[in-house]
Amino acid sequence: MKSNIAIKIQFPRWSQKLEKLKLSIIIPTYNFQNYLNDLWLSLKEATLLDSTYEIIFVNDASTDDTLLILEKIQLQHPSTSIKIISHKANLGRFSARLTGAENAIGEFLFFLDSRVILPKESGGVIKNLLSPKYCLMADVKINETDNPYSLYWKRTHHQIFAKNFKNRDKRFIIDGNNFHQNLTGTGALIVPKEIFIKHAYSFDSQMVMSDDNALIERIVKDCPILFDPHFYIFWEPRKSYIPFVLRMLERGPGFVEFHVFKNHGKYFFIVLFALVLLLSFLILSFKSVYLSIILISIFYLIIGISTLIFSKTTKEFFQMLPIHIGTITFFSFGIIWGLILNSWKFAKSGGTLGYRK
Repeated sequence: MKSNIAIKIQFPRWSQKLEKLKLSIIIPTYNFQNYLNDLWLSLKEATLLDSTYEIIFVNDASTDDTLLILEKIQLQHPSTSIKIISHKANLGRFSARLTGAENAIGEFLFFLDSRVILPKESGGVIKNLLSPKYCLMADVKINETDNPYSLYWKRTHHQIFAKNFKNRDKRFIIDGNNFHQNLTGTGALIVPKEIFIKHAYSFDSQMVMSDDNALIERIVKDCPILFDPHFYIFWEPRKSYIPFVLRMLERGPGFVEFHVFKNHGKYFFIVLFALVLLLSFLILSFKSVYLSIILISIFYLIIGISTLIFSKTTKEFFQMLPIHIGTITFFSFGIIWGLILNSWKFAKSGGTLGYRK
């Protein structure tokens, strides 16, 4: 069963099949024109262009100059097998990855985020680690000195997921037994094509929103992830205020779908507790507007003070304070919207939420 997606494929004028790595690099992208040239340069310096079957860019109906940049890259590198696949409508990362997989010829699929920079040694590391027995997931390194958003992302993640970063200097396996104890993602993920296609088709792509977590959770049952500290990437979050906090809003529904409706782990109880507090606040607000103002002020005071947890200097505190307030605010609204949306989806799907057996 193939996805029913309207696409336009631009093949290279000339391509050469190489036998060094049975790898197709797939890069879904949407309005990331400012990152593509740096990513491409890192692919060249990592010697991956000459050691893989093809590079597939999936342009998910970008409205900026993404397509023009991709066409220029393709034109300037006629000896490299580059495919450009364009969706006629924005369908999201899940569909973009699936489109790339369906059109790939490699035995292995290497998914890359548009905002990734590969180290120069990546080609050799991948060649040494590539095996049909394991998927590969790169460690994500963020330079906290780049901008306040990188600083905030790194500090908060290292604080919240402290256990996940303790053993990042050692090789280990992520499988079905420890999946929920480890951070995973598709920023730089290598998976056998057959396994990826199998599990991608087990979702209703028009309904499932927590595609990263849900998909990898299924993949590791057939193909455990080998984590090796020598395989890493450089990545940066969105680096301006509005896109950064709006991304937190967008993450809410997927977070609720996976952690609240599908899996009842610690985040299920945290969201449940927060929902009780919200309902209590609404009840009190009906009784007194003055009291509601006081409660809102206390809430944001606590948020502001909590910025101290991951600030090492006064300068860092004031840099991250507005980012932290915006993140908590927009993510909270995202969770509320996620609860509403997923309740509707739960009823519409008969409880499956789009997850097929």
